[in-house]
Amino acid sequence: NEVDPAILTFTDAGGISHVIISYIKTSANGKRVWITHTTLDPGGRPMEPWTEFEIPAPSPDYVSPKDSRLYIMPNGTYQDRVFIVWTGNQVGAPAGQESSSWISYADNVNYDSWTTVFINRNSGGSTYNYKRVNSLMPLASGDQLMYVFEHLDYASLTGNPVGVDTRGLRSNDGGATWVDTGEITPGDGNYY
Repeated sequence: NEVDPAILTFTDAGGISHVIISYIKTSANGKRVWITHTTLDPGGRPMEPWTEFEIPAPSPDYVSPKDSRLYIMPNGTYQDRVFIVWTGNQVGAPAGQESSSWISYADNVNYDSWTTVFINRNSGGSTYNYKRVNSLMPLASGDQLMYVFEHLDYASLTGNPVGVDTRGLRSNDGGATWVDTGEITPGDGNYY
């Protein structure tokens, strides 16, 4: 069972071409984020074998991962760092407030050593907030990242959303820590 794939292809600063695929896979640990990686030969063909492994479990842990996305830092201090972001539910969080996000990143040429960081939980404009889509944007400096997500806001555990907005967080250290930058949309419950 492998779903929700994201594919990243790039040539690093050393001239090596890579293919990295992230996906959600059901294994002995439940549904988890996995990665597979290979490089390309001079003819542009994937080289065997592909390396496949589960992204390390973060703290706090997650269940029900979704919306995994891959990105690369194109320049700066963290040039060629690869990022995976995803949303899911934080284990042990209060009911209706579990919706969270994580980022995992790797620097080395083999992309086989990943660091996973918790970004945030239940962020939005109401008591109960659900992340629907997320995206990561490396900023021009090569050191900063902008994490943007859409959230549905609920006043109670049942019923319809009372708002839909977009929020952003910024990292100045290549994804290790995050600062909330606030709502990007007006925060008026605009349903686009």
